[in-house]
Amino acid sequence: FGGIVRSVKKKLGEPVQKGEVIASVESNESLTQYQLTAPISGVVIERKGALGEYADKDKRLMVIADLSTVWVDLRVYQQDFSKLKLGQAVEVALNGTRRMAKIDYVSPIGVTDTQSLLARAVVDNKDGAFRPGLFVTGRVLLGEQPAPVAVKQSAIQFIEGKPVVFVEGKEGFEAREV
Repeated sequence: FGGIVRSVKKKLGEPVQKGEVIASVESNESLTQYQLTAPISGVVIERKGALGEYADKDKRLMVIADLSTVWVDLRVYQQDFSKLKLGQAVEVALNGTRRMAKIDYVSPIGVTDTQSLLARAVVDNKDGAFRPGLFVTGRVLLGEQPAPVAVKQSAIQFIEGKPVVFVEGKEGFEAREV
């Protein structure tokens, strides 16, 4: 039904619970006020209706999205296509926040203008750290090899041309060649 927006209870970006009243509209036909409730729990990501405005029956007043999980679309370069597999682990990062996920979709069609391929992972986002529309980086785990000790590349330093790492000992840190 179409009618006049009599109340709007949620702003853009506010959380809503399933069944919560988010707006009321007065029907032009019956002059009865109807309460509009949220069909799902989530966050208001779009709001079109304003107080006193006519709401057409085909017009959305609000869009609510469940952002507890988000899709991460990764562009993969042509030379890496053959290395990509469904179910592969991928580390996704945004501003220092890192999450592990698995690749759950690989497009069968490439993107002409970038000569890349789309791979998608679903990331747990219950804390809201990942926001749709922002750029992220992804690192796909291609393989693993057991090692008794592993050192990050960034931890290696050079003394007299030899690669070393510093290990804490009884009398402080000492350099050990790697």
